[in-house]
Amino acid sequence: FLMLLRAIFWTNISLAVFNFLPFPPLDGSKLYQTLIPFRYREYYYRFLDAGSRYFVIFMFFDMLFFSRVYGYSIISMILTPIIQGLGQLILFGS
Repeated sequence: FLMLLRAIFWTNISLAVFNFLPFPPLDGSKLYQTLIPFRYREYYYRFLDAGSRYFVIFMFFDMLFFSRVYGYSIISMILTPIIQGLGQLILFGS
């Protein structure tokens, strides 16, 4: 039973961190929109229109090219330390 709870915990932490990536349709794109200066908003809105395509291309490129050619995933390298740090912070307090 504890193994199941542990798996659920880490899955939820992983999905929460992944959701903060700044690509549409993920929620991170909407969060980071508030940080964009007004003079660049038009460019950002264009990125939002095509952002889903960029996200899919990036994910396939990461899975098919980097993980097979270099033996690691960019997404994994970026997100794993954040996921582990956040999980440890939640588990063991601040």
